Amino acid sequence: MCDVAQRLEDRGIEKGMKAGIEKGIKEGIKQGLQKGREEGNQMIYSLVEDESISMEKGAQKLGISVEKLRANMINAGYKCPDME
Repeated sequence: MCDVAQRLEDRGIEKGMKAGIEKGIKEGIKQGLQKGREEGNQMIYSLVEDESISMEKGAQKLGISVEKLRANMINAGYKCPDME
């Protein structure tokens, strides 16, 4: 009887570990995508700040309005060309 109980316990532990690994992988992917988006946004902010691209082009690339881009840049510590 002890062997049966041990096998059931081992199977439960194995299932729990598998579920934990799957959850960890999904969370890692989610965090990686978020970090990639943030880095992409910062690249656009930098290009707009040094006037390599216009506010309009930066907003278009990010799929947001110019006003939203301006607010996001200010919140992230960047300067907008039209603020000078």
